[in-house]
Amino acid sequence: MSLLRGNGINLYYETAMPAAGKGEKLLFIGGTGGDLRTRPNVFDSPLAARAGHDTWERLPALRMPVLLAGGRFDGIAPVDNLTALADQIPGSTLQFFQGGHLFLIQDAAAYPYVIQWLKS
Repeated sequence: MSLLRGNGINLYYETAMPAAGKGEKLLFIGGTGGDLRTRPNVFDSPLAARAGHDTWERLPALRMPVLLAGGRFDGIAPVDNLTALADQIPGSTLQFFQGGHLFLIQDAAAYPYVIQWLKS
């Protein structure tokens, strides 16, 4: 897992490799507003150690498909943060689901959507 930080947004991400030959896709898996250094005990120390890594200005250079998925009622990764990321990443797909930070288990449509997106 990696961390992108900037503009008051911390973005944790993993890359997913679909079928060979289709290239890399970026799948957003979580995030938070604010600064991890002022919120100790919120995340494990490996994530806090990466809090100074800032690639906000490099996000527009992403050229692979990017899915930004979140819960409509997420107090940890708010709608405004995901919308700002979508604005910063050209061609990204922004999808909100019912629920909060645990939208993947709160909205039965979330996993099928993500799986279909990864297959596309």
